[in-house]
Amino acid sequence: MALIGIVFVILMVIGMPVAFATGISGFIFFFTTQGMPMSIGVQKIASMSQSFPLLAVPFFVLAGHLMNESGITARLLRVALLSVGWMSGGLAQVAIVLSTLMGGVSGSAVADAAMEARILGPTMVAKGYGKGFSAAAIAVGSLITATIPPSIGLILYGFVGNVSIGRLFLAGIIPGILMMAVLMATTYVIAKRRKYVVADSARPTFKALALACWDAKWALLFPVALVLAIRGGLFTPSEVGSAAVVYALAIGFFAHRELTLEKVWRCFGQATSDVGLIMLIILMSGMVGYATIYMQVPQELAGWMLAGITDPNMIVLVILLFLLLAGLALDSTVMVLLLTPIFVPIITQVGMDPVHFGILMMSIVTLGGMTWPSGSAMFAVCSLMNVSIEEYSIEIDSLHQRRGRADRRTAVHARPGAVAAAPRFRQLISPPLRAVLSRRGPHLSLSETSMKQTWRWFGPQDLTSIDDIIQSGAEGIVSALHHVPNGVVWSPEEITRRQHQITTRKDGSPSGLTWDVVESLPISEDIKKQTGDWRVHIANYRTSMEHLAAAGIDVICYNFMPVLDWTRTALRWRLPHGGTCMRFDIHDFAAFDIHILARPGASEDYTPAIAEEAAIRFALLDDAGKSTLARSVTMGLPGSTDSMSLDDMRTHLDQYGAISADKLRRHFIDFLEQVVPQAEDLGLRLCCHPDDPPFPLLGLPRIMSTGADFRAVLDAVDSPANGMTLCSGSLGARPDNDLPGIMAELGHRVHFLHLRNVKRESTAIKGSFHEAEHLEGDTDMVALIGVILAEERRRKVAGRADWQIPMRPDHGQDILDDLNRTTAQPGYPTIGRMKGLAELRGISRALDHANVRYHA
Repeated sequence: MALIGIVFVILMVIGMPVAFATGISGFIFFFTTQGMPMSIGVQKIASMSQSFPLLAVPFFVLAGHLMNESGITARLLRVALLSVGWMSGGLAQVAIVLSTLMGGVSGSAVADAAMEARILGPTMVAKGYGKGFSAAAIAVGSLITATIPPSIGLILYGFVGNVSIGRLFLAGIIPGILMMAVLMATTYVIAKRRKYVVADSARPTFKALALACWDAKWALLFPVALVLAIRGGLFTPSEVGSAAVVYALAIGFFAHRELTLEKVWRCFGQATSDVGLIMLIILMSGMVGYATIYMQVPQELAGWMLAGITDPNMIVLVILLFLLLAGLALDSTVMVLLLTPIFVPIITQVGMDPVHFGILMMSIVTLGGMTWPSGSAMFAVCSLMNVSIEEYSIEIDSLHQRRGRADRRTAVHARPGAVAAAPRFRQLISPPLRAVLSRRGPHLSLSETSMKQTWRWFGPQDLTSIDDIIQSGAEGIVSALHHVPNGVVWSPEEITRRQHQITTRKDGSPSGLTWDVVESLPISEDIKKQTGDWRVHIANYRTSMEHLAAAGIDVICYNFMPVLDWTRTALRWRLPHGGTCMRFDIHDFAAFDIHILARPGASEDYTPAIAEEAAIRFALLDDAGKSTLARSVTMGLPGSTDSMSLDDMRTHLDQYGAISADKLRRHFIDFLEQVVPQAEDLGLRLCCHPDDPPFPLLGLPRIMSTGADFRAVLDAVDSPANGMTLCSGSLGARPDNDLPGIMAELGHRVHFLHLRNVKRESTAIKGSFHEAEHLEGDTDMVALIGVILAEERRRKVAGRADWQIPMRPDHGQDILDDLNRTTAQPGYPTIGRMKGLAELRGISRALDHANVRYHA
């Protein structure tokens, strides 16, 4: 037996899969035992698959997948949110309660942890919870699943140890609830000390909680019905597994009406994969189990323990300590299959109930899945949440309290990317910037190379007044006639009226500001589709350009995005520091697209994982939440008084049904060929804004999302009047867009700058993101500004009149008194943008002060 153990350990150390390590170790016994034919080993593998009680495993695995697809997860999540979301550490409390509720559905700790990591993990981190703490709370919370019926582990223990599975299910309920209470109390204390935010500060009414429970009644009744059916003798454990599958199908098709044949097929595929993994281990363990019995290992070990240790409690304690240590290295399934035949006879001899021991054993071996070095739940959660094992382990290990407090302070109070000690400024210059600035040449001072600082103003209705803007230090204004419908001529009178509003302070004195950039002179949908009055609209566009040129305004920003000019799912998303910002969440958007807008074929535009979570998000929304999400997505051009109903949006989408990306690009080039020559004659600079977000949405084509997209259009209509607006936030939402690189390549055609930053929440091209502080997002703003200043220097040397590029601090976060201006234009806070402008101005001055030279 020692040889079997040594071979098994060696194979595990070198990384062999558990099933094969178990099988090879078992075959070693038959190879080395005299008179033991190999055919018996093969028979033992086959006989393990012939167990009737073991049928419960595939049935419960399939039932768990079917229930998740039936909308049960979303309903249980809502119950958990309403129940404990208002407590200190609300989202962590939700994770623990959800694990308790999901234990009665999934039966698997790893499946439960992975599901919660996808649903709750990103939200917890975004709300300011430490990444390590969030991962640990989710992983350790799934420990409760080990005892709540229908625990797969308890089924295997009962099968291998010949213990009543019905009694095990009944015995696991109270320990599971006690574990939930202890974990919730621990989370409460930690969250209080770290000042983690609650999920929802308002305590739910009894009516709201009752309605949520009623909506989830079929899921809540399942574990109760399960235990009653077994204990009442209605079903055996195997039979109740098949009944659970029928129950899940009935709920999905008839009660919730969310299950489809396609989803059922997907559930069968997922269940087959899961069961195949479990069954391969079970089959191979048959040989090891036979070797254990043949060599009388339980009897010898029991004799040794009973002879050396007289106290039954000490014997049980030694066994539990062994299980705890072994759990650090072995998967819980392997331990149950291999060690149950050894230890059950021993604990029976000392008078302990095998049901009691089964609950203890499953809790301890499952705990190993949450710990280093081989914890399956740990690795699943950390990989899904992009958390390092070190961060996770610090939270798990109670001995690291001091370091944990340091991590807390960083997670709650420090800005992302903040450093303890400020190095010299030169050390902060990134490699892309150093590459641009390393060439020799004459030094230019800040006064000779500096972007013109502008501010976006939406007119007299803007809560940020012209007097306020003067105090920000801005030098110019970006504005538009938002009240003029798309496709209609901008009259000289309207343009002059807006200029007067900009150049005059409240007291009638000159403001010193000028209208430098138009954003936007909108392109009508008819032009984009080349339908209706599109030719008339192009003629009106050309007339508006003439009027703007006559008024001395020579930079015109616009976009060519179909239907929506920009898209967000939350207009005031709460940040850990208490401020708000705009956010695009791909799962919320998919919930809108698939379930609220109900666009035909929408689910095909998303991965199965995104579509699944979108269904969960939608199920959690009440009517007000659905309305808020729809209103956020359908917001029009900033400053516009127009709104778009869902019916209007569906009509627009239908009209774009036959327009591909290539066709839309052709329409765009047709438009440019008609307006750019006139713009060049008038001395105007047209600059197209990138798609926002820079990837297809709602089945609509997006054609200005990358540097390659801009290069193609600029080459197609090659004129200095045909340029681009470099928006670092829009382009920066894609991980494959290199902003300093795009500026270095196309900078000679950049006529306008939007400097803002976003924080991408995934590595996917089509992923979630939110508005970050100007220096703290994923774009290297220092490198980008360095390239911009280098381009200005080249223009200055070349004698270009437009050497100074107008820039505005785009978007920003609502902070301080911005939070009280609830009617302000979303994404355009006063104080947040002033902060951003100060930071951007500081980069320019710091680069110059550090004697960094900008050269051609």
